[in-house]
Amino acid sequence: IDVASGGTLTLTNSDWPFFGNIAGNVVISSGITLTQDQTLSSSTGHYVLTGGDLNVGSYTLTNKGRLRCNGYLITGAGTFMLDSAGTLVINSPVGISASGSTGDIQTVTRIFSRYGNYTYAGLANQVTGNRIPDTVNNFSLAMANRNLTTTLSKNVAVAGTLSMSPGK
Repeated sequence: IDVASGGTLTLTNSDWPFFGNIAGNVVISSGITLTQDQTLSSSTGHYVLTGGDLNVGSYTLTNKGRLRCNGYLITGAGTFMLDSAGTLVINSPVGISASGSTGDIQTVTRIFSRYGNYTYAGLANQVTGNRIPDTVNNFSLAMANRNLTTTLSKNVAVAGTLSMSPGK
């Protein structure tokens, strides 16, 4: 399935198609449980949770694209992996947590590539969390307004681009 720029594909059940390049948005609008390993392909579009958590079950969800959680969770007994080509847009006030019961990603196994891209875009004050890698490729603070803050939980080196707007 190819999703064109400006287009939207909405997923409402566990029938997960193979995605080619997406330039628009793939909207996951209700809770979905994976029935096999899945990869969010590298693309210029976004995979967006808008109406429920995504349960990986005992499988692996590999993010090579741009994943926006929007306050919903990636959960399950399986694995979430942010690939070096992937971008994770974090909305949780606790950021990327080492604990399985907090943060946007709550799978049993969480792998965050130091070559991945990390964007903090919360609607409340955030911390980066203690599970963010010590070095990341690109790091963006894209808070909802300039009164919101993102606090570093530890030092993070940015190998590529550091972007901040409009938070502090």
